[in-house]
Amino acid sequence: MNQDNSFAPMERLMEFGMSMAVANQMVQTMNEVLAKSNKPSLQNIGLQHQVPKSYYVVINDITQGPFSESDISNYILSDKITENTFVWHDGMSHWELSKDIPEVAKLFMLKPPKF
Repeated sequence: MNQDNSFAPMERLMEFGMSMAVANQMVQTMNEVLAKSNKPSLQNIGLQHQVPKSYYVVINDITQGPFSESDISNYILSDKITENTFVWHDGMSHWELSKDIPEVAKLFMLKPPKF
């Protein structure tokens, strides 16, 4: 047995132990930094649950509704709602023509033109 290598296993164990200690310190530091950082939440990234709007319309001088956006789209396709139909939804201060409400006006653009 060579005297220069007699402590090799001990040196390797010390190197391994020191490497583990350094790695452990790195993990602890990373965990501390992550714990102090601002974590995104659903509110921070804009994924809040939004309740669909309910619309009310005046057809033949009669208030009707509530209707979903899909219902409104179907009424537009069947010409029961025109650009001059009065529409209201929660949050509006007064009734407005459907063509003046952006979320309803966009539905008219989906209607195919007549022959």
